[in-house]
Amino acid sequence: MAEKNRLGHDPLAWMAEAEKQSPQKSQPIAKKETVTPPPLTDPKQKSEEWITVSLPPILTLSNLTALQEQLQRHLGQRVQLSGAQVEGVDTASLQLLLAFKKLEDTAVRWVAPSPKLCKAAHLLGLTSELGLPDKKKAQKKQ
Repeated sequence: MAEKNRLGHDPLAWMAEAEKQSPQKSQPIAKKETVTPPPLTDPKQKSEEWITVSLPPILTLSNLTALQEQLQRHLGQRVQLSGAQVEGVDTASLQLLLAFKKLEDTAVRWVAPSPKLCKAAHLLGLTSELGLPDKKKAQKKQ
């Protein structure tokens, strides 16, 4: 004898009933064609031009969403981050910049990163991973 459902009601009973009533079991399932969308940008532009993204003066959690949206518009492209205006930066913002830099299909380089941006990256040990100039090496050159 089959064991009765302990809850008194089988919530999946409708599936068994639908299978009994469905005449489509013997029919083959139609294959869906995969359509590859066209690239968002011209491949020639991707290999030749650098798009400059100017970072705001304050990079904190409060404006992180806006920065993320700005960076997402340039996925798969060559992006140069201009950090000349950065006066304040928090850990979350540096983590977002690091995640963006590590994307395989996106090339990232820096243009004039501010001393405060470099110092914040140095304090967190992210200078080399972010590709920023090392604070100590910059001081030795002077």
